[in-house]
Amino acid sequence: MKSKSINALKMGVSNKIIIMDLIRYEPGITRREIAARTGLNPSTVTNIINSLKEMNFVFETGKKSTQNPGRNSIKLGIMKEAASVFVFHINVEDTIFGIGYMDNSVEILQHFSTENDPSAFFDKISEIIKKYYARMSKKPFGVSFSFPGIVDRLHNKINIIPHLGWKGIAVEEELKKRIDGFDLRVRIANEAKLSLKSEKAVNSAIKDKINGIYLYLSQGVGGAVLINDTIYTGSNFIAGEIGHMSINKNGPICRCGNRGCLETYIGVDVLIRQYEEQKKIPASGVREKFKKLMALYIEGDETAVETVEDMLTFMDQGIANITNIYNPDFIIIGGMGCEFPKSIFDRLNERIKSKALTPAGDNVLIIPPSVDEALTTLQGSTIEAMDEYVRRVIV
Repeated sequence: MKSKSINALKMGVSNKIIIMDLIRYEPGITRREIAARTGLNPSTVTNIINSLKEMNFVFETGKKSTQNPGRNSIKLGIMKEAASVFVFHINVEDTIFGIGYMDNSVEILQHFSTENDPSAFFDKISEIIKKYYARMSKKPFGVSFSFPGIVDRLHNKINIIPHLGWKGIAVEEELKKRIDGFDLRVRIANEAKLSLKSEKAVNSAIKDKINGIYLYLSQGVGGAVLINDTIYTGSNFIAGEIGHMSINKNGPICRCGNRGCLETYIGVDVLIRQYEEQKKIPASGVREKFKKLMALYIEGDETAVETVEDMLTFMDQGIANITNIYNPDFIIIGGMGCEFPKSIFDRLNERIKSKALTPAGDNVLIIPPSVDEALTTLQGSTIEAMDEYVRRVIV
C-alpha cells in the first residue's frame, strides 16, 4: 500500500510538471487541449491547474474561440514574475546582462565591454549582481552564464575560452569570493547549446524536428547537436565543436593547436581580416564590421563578393561533412550568421543537395535563427534555469 501511495505521488508530481511545461512553452493553451495532448482526465487537468493557480504560477488569460459545440475554452498563461534569474551572454568583445522570467521572456538591462582579465570581469559581474539583487523585491533564484568556449557544466567551470585566453576558472567560486552570503544557483553553458535550446522552444520551423545542428558563427565557430529531441553534450560537454573539424592538414594553425580547422576558414574575424588586406571596412568592432561586410556583399562590392564566396566554399565542405555524419533534419547557422542574407541560405541549401550524400542532402533544411545571437543565448539560459526551477519547486 505504501509503495502504491509513493507511486501515485510521483505520478501526480510528474503530471503537474508536464502541464506546467505545456503552459510555459505554449501560452494560450487550454485545459481541453492539455487533456487531449496528455491523455489525462479533464477533471485531473482542472485539479492540477487549480493547484498551479494557488501557487501563483498560472493564470487565466481569456476565452479561446472554437468550432466545437459547448462553451469556449479558457486560455492559460504563466505568471511572468513567479520566478526570475539573472542571465549573462558573454562574447569576446562585449557582455550583455538581463533578467529572465518564468514565462521564458528576457529583459535586457546592460551592455558592457568584456574584460580580457578574468578577475576584472568577475569584479564587474559581481557588482551588477549585487546592484540588481538589492533593488528587486522578489529575489531571483539563480544566475546563468553563456560562454563562447568549452565549459564543465557539472562543476560550473570554464575549461577554456580560446579567444579570451581564459582557462580553468571556477565561476561559482569567483562569485562567492566577491559577494558576501552568495546563495544564487549558478548555471553555465556553451553559447551554441543554449541557442539550440532556445530555437527548439520558439522556432516554429523546427518545432517538430528531432535531429539537428546549430552552427554558431562568431570569432570562432561553435556548434550544438540535437539527437532524438535531446541536446547531446558528450561525456565532457564538448560535443558539437564543429569549428574544430579539420578540413586541411596543411591549413592555418588554429587556436586549438591543430591545422586547418573549419573556423580558420569561416570564422568572422578571418573574413574581416581577408577583406581588410585589400580595403578597410568603415566600421568599428567585429560585429559591426561583419554587418558592413554583408551589406557590401549584397551591394556587389567585388572584394566583399570574392571574400564571402571563398568562405562559402569552405562552409559548403563543412556542412556537407556535418550532413553526412549526423543526417540532421535541420542546420541553423546562428551567432553572427543571423546577418547572412537570404541568398546565402538559398545557395547553401542548393549546394548541399549535390555535395552531401543522398537522401541526407536532399532532406536537410539550412535556415537562419529566429532571433538574434544575444537574445537566443539569454533566452536559452532562461529556459534551462526555469526547467530546473520548476522541477525543484513542484513536489
